[in-house]
Amino acid sequence: MSVHSQYRVGLWHPYEKPIYGVLLNPYHPLARGLVGCWLFNEGGGNTVFDLSRHANHGMLGGGTAGYCPSWIVGRFGSALSFDGTDDYIDCGNIGKVSKTICARVKFTDSTSTRGIVESHMSSPSSFHILATGFSGGRFATIPGSVENDGVETVNTYNDGKWHFVVALRDTNEIYVDGVKVSTQPDHNNYGIDSDVTKIGVRAGNRFFNGVIGEVRIYNRALNAEEIWQLYTDPFCMFYHPLEAEVLYAAAPPAGIVPQVMHHYRMLREV
Repeated sequence: MSVHSQYRVGLWHPYEKPIYGVLLNPYHPLARGLVGCWLFNEGGGNTVFDLSRHANHGMLGGGTAGYCPSWIVGRFGSALSFDGTDDYIDCGNIGKVSKTICARVKFTDSTSTRGIVESHMSSPSSFHILATGFSGGRFATIPGSVENDGVETVNTYNDGKWHFVVALRDTNEIYVDGVKVSTQPDHNNYGIDSDVTKIGVRAGNRFFNGVIGEVRIYNRALNAEEIWQLYTDPFCMFYHPLEAEVLYAAAPPAGIVPQVMHHYRMLREV
């Protein structure tokens, strides 16, 4: 039984990305502190919608043609492929300090350091999660104004397989596939407020070369149990259409006729 199973009916298969238009269950523990959630379940277009209810929607290529990552079939449904040259997503100012960043990625590049997610804070601080090539395909973070404050994994992950990487800002830790793999003594270079959040790039035009399936940002530190839950049951905090239908049909707004919502399985990459 999952650690938060009492908060869900369990209709979403753990490896089934929710369909476009799914609703977040605000009462689920893993919805608490969620300030950005981009599942990339749109499957097309130039906008990735923030499902955290904070409306931090991302523009592919910052709205500039030619800088947009490509839609492909990913691990659990649609995903975005970044070419390592100029592809990125601009999610604007999320308005919150990023304490935890989560991303599901795969890559093979080991030639240079590439930005997976950049949540840039007002001076003097920032928080990046990176795929670093200088050490041959490891994950790393920059949780403050000094790069040496970051932490890097010992193992490499540029194996072309999907990995779920989680970076914790306050405790300076990295989890990969649900397990803590790196930590470093705490640091003090904290920012105050969020500036710009980008996916697929970091400062200095260090563009990610690989595929990203989803990104989430929390304004709190997730604990080990919650990180494991996100790895094993990543969509547990979203209503299944049948759940939403039951809740909606129970007390529909005046003048609104409930409509049956159908369940669709998404394509997935093996």
